[in-house]
Amino acid sequence: ADLAAEGIAVRTLLREGHPSRVLGQLIGEQGIELVAVGAHGKSMLVAGLLGSTSEHLLANAGCDVLVVPQV
Repeated sequence: ADLAAEGIAVRTLLREGHPSRVLGQLIGEQGIELVAVGAHGKSMLVAGLLGSTSEHLLANAGCDVLVVPQV
């Protein structure tokens, strides 16, 4: 779907670094309202359902977080 055609503003940013730290910085700097992340990363936290980045963002992001399940 073309989100811009639906009136939804989307920006793609590419940064290097630890994902939780970089996303936390970007949320503050860019005034981000929603972050979408995958539900399962390399670590086995919260009974293996969430990766450390998604768990950290849910607790600390300061904006809405959409956690997308692994398919």
